[in-house]
Amino acid sequence: MTCQSAMEEIHELFPNITDTAIYRDLDSAQKKFVNATKLLTARGTCSDVSTNFGWNLPSDCIEVYDFKAYNSSGEPVYFGVEQLNWEVEFDKIYLYSLTSTPISVTPSGISSLYVHYRKDPSTVTTSASTFTVNEKYHKGIVADVLSEYFAKYPTLMIQGSMMRDFNAAKYWQTIYNQHRIEAKRDAGNAQYSHGGDPVNYPFGGKFELPLREYDSSVSSTLSGLSSIYANYVIFTAEEGEEDGTILGQTGYSGTLAVAISTNTITLTSTSSEFDQYVQIISSNGDINWIRTSATTITLTAYTGWSKTKVQVYELPV
Repeated sequence: MTCQSAMEEIHELFPNITDTAIYRDLDSAQKKFVNATKLLTARGTCSDVSTNFGWNLPSDCIEVYDFKAYNSSGEPVYFGVEQLNWEVEFDKIYLYSLTSTPISVTPSGISSLYVHYRKDPSTVTTSASTFTVNEKYHKGIVADVLSEYFAKYPTLMIQGSMMRDFNAAKYWQTIYNQHRIEAKRDAGNAQYSHGGDPVNYPFGGKFELPLREYDSSVSSTLSGLSSIYANYVIFTAEEGEEDGTILGQTGYSGTLAVAISTNTITLTSTSSEFDQYVQIISSNGDINWIRTSATTITLTAYTGWSKTKVQVYELPV
């Protein structure tokens, strides 16, 4: 079933709804279906690994479910061995050090990094658009739109009045749920199907199992922070602590430090490099900030602010 034929099927039952509105609702229904089932996956490569510690995630990324590293020979690199871990924040993915020393670039032992992520489908806008999901799920997308329309628009004539057909809405919602469950099961089988017996470990702690070898197929390229920002730093701060933690930085040449005093967080640099174009985004939206000087940025939080993660950056001028 194409987007055009899906629109025509819906239009037969609801002729007064415009094509534009139907395509909009088909697009919304497909995105809802994909988000509910985690059906679509992709693999992206991180650009300029030797000069970055963070990368912008693709615009279609819903969530990252794996991050893999390889050396120049294509052999897997274990983050635990390199004393690294990774995280997603501010629509970016970062490597960070498990030691007290923050990183500014990826360690030289890592030559390539790949992000495995679940993604949104392509947008449905016109008859030329195509569904991204497999054809066997298209009926479920149409069913979701029909369920919404029957619940929203009167279609039954009862005693001279037009009424909404909730039985039809319930029927089409059942059809949608059947396809959603099937797609979710298929997505799970595709990701987790494997052979072998379970392995039991006699110790506590985190284990890294042997990783698969290098696979060069990718879906997209993730741009690195150094190619976007003139200067960049990401740090964490927690109420009650005296110092914050610099997770990584690029561009800034001075030594950066984070001090905490009650509700005041102060970022300082040994170089006068915080210019008038500096920007800040915090994971805590209640935190305000001001560039006090070229060497100091002051952030102010409300009582009970707990913990926050902050990115400070400057774009090229």
